[in-house]
Amino acid sequence: MSPASAKLKTIYVEDDPAYSKMLQEALAATEQFAFLGDFRTAEEGLAYLQHNEIDLAFIDIELGGAQNGLWLAEQIRDMPLAVVFLTSHTNYAIQAFEACAIDYLVKPVSAGDIAGMMERIRIKHAVPLFSEQIEELHYNYMADQAVPKRIFLSMVGEMIVVQLSDVLYFTSVNRYTNIQMADGAKHLSSKHLKVYIESLSGNTDFVRIHRSSIVNKNYVRSVIRDSKLNQYYVVMANNQKLEMSALKKKEILEELKR
Repeated sequence: MSPASAKLKTIYVEDDPAYSKMLQEALAATEQFAFLGDFRTAEEGLAYLQHNEIDLAFIDIELGGAQNGLWLAEQIRDMPLAVVFLTSHTNYAIQAFEACAIDYLVKPVSAGDIAGMMERIRIKHAVPLFSEQIEELHYNYMADQAVPKRIFLSMVGEMIVVQLSDVLYFTSVNRYTNIQMADGAKHLSSKHLKVYIESLSGNTDFVRIHRSSIVNKNYVRSVIRDSKLNQYYVVMANNQKLEMSALKKKEILEELKR
């Protein structure tokens, strides 16, 4: 890994030359990267990475060759480098990558996007869990198999693995999300609650009871009604009361019973 004062040795795997040029210009504007080359297919990128030490690889998800960007990430997941995915899509892939805390950028990429990425990513701390993150993406999201059992949170100086079975609830805090654990621990994620709403949509343990909260029904202690306010609340195992949407009360109660 390059010293903190040195430029990050970087490559780009992208089958569209126009996007490749755009990224190079954005990287050049920050003066933090040493751009060593771009490659049109996952196979070409892999061949280069197997014989060269790189700090950071930008990889497009959809490539024109036989393999895609996720395949390439799986091949290099034991290498000491960080990966940032790039995509033209803003649908399910975004929620998948955000939930697993692997950074991504949506095309077209600007200098501002690169600057924001550098604020979020902690390369030297992210590397040890990169293998686990790629495996999580492949088997839980991209292969359309079981719902995720854990999420990855990028914190200052470390990466935290959160087992979903140990989460009491997710609550919105402005643009952030508070994650309350069964053991009393709390994590503040920089991701919006909607990210977790999407990534947990197939997980029957979690129920969205309000626009600002998702609860693990295994930790629901009771449902109470405030007669004065005519408002219902879900009481969690830690005695925290969370407001329930009045408009969807019947639907939510049915989900909590299942």
